[in-house]
Amino acid sequence: MISRISQVIDPSKIDYIICNHLEIDHSGSLPKLMNLAKNAKVITSLNGEKLLKAHFDVNEAWDIKAVKSGETLLNNNMLPTVAAFLQYMKGLSPKNRKALAFGSYGWGGQSVTQVEEVLKGCGFEVLENIRVQFVPTESKLTEITEKVYQSLGKENEG
Repeated sequence: MISRISQVIDPSKIDYIICNHLEIDHSGSLPKLMNLAKNAKVITSLNGEKLLKAHFDVNEAWDIKAVKSGETLLNNNMLPTVAAFLQYMKGLSPKNRKALAFGSYGWGGQSVTQVEEVLKGCGFEVLENIRVQFVPTESKLTEITEKVYQSLGKENEG
């Protein structure tokens, strides 16, 4: 992304960055861009400001201005690729299998419950779901791994 932006403008001369939403595939390079565009103001929604600060841990480091847009988020569902995979699982009709619905999220985490319901409908014994807001830390990943092993009645050998 940075190389493409650099073809149009020197990133250090960017005054404003508009951040429409914070899915990591859309905003993951923002820290690199902000490192180059040190004087840029980030314009985002009220929720966007809160999520930027939490997701990238940049409370005072970035100049963030929240604007109220009045928009409602209509897509509180799982990603289409996940939905397609679960549709495939329905056709397999698995028996005597365990499953786990997990995910990290920025807004509400509704998709984890949706995945869990589909897995139950497929016939899986569904373990307690796991939700992590934003990007999980190494310690959180270790905690999650231990929880999964405990749920399976096994020891973590890794």
